[in-house]
Amino acid sequence: MNAAPRSTASPVSSIDVKGVDTRLLRALAHPLRLQILELLSGRVACPKELADELGVPLGRLSYHVRVLAEGGWLELVSTQPRRGAVAHFYKATLVDELVALARALGADIAGESSARPHRELGLQPATVV
Repeated sequence: MNAAPRSTASPVSSIDVKGVDTRLLRALAHPLRLQILELLSGRVACPKELADELGVPLGRLSYHVRVLAEGGWLELVSTQPRRGAVAHFYKATLVDELVALARALGADIAGESSARPHRELGLQPATVV
């Protein structure tokens, strides 16, 4: 008895990404970037505020904000001196287009990515000592 051949094509492979700006693909490459874009849709905030809201370290969030800003997906709106440093305030640009493409590519915007199997198993991520 012969089994029907299974399709090896993934849902992503059926989407034509030729001609898509690689900066756009990089912007969509991490669930945290999508969360940042959604939070900055219709509002302005600095990385510290976003890090507190998302519960992630400021350094990690700042890296992703920098990637998005370099790609043109975030716009620097203003800067303000704060406690001897300068807070940079950003707003998102082209959010609707990015979120639609991310969903079409199968991205998990809520951040519960299948790339994090420890969550599915109820385990805590490893920490470096």
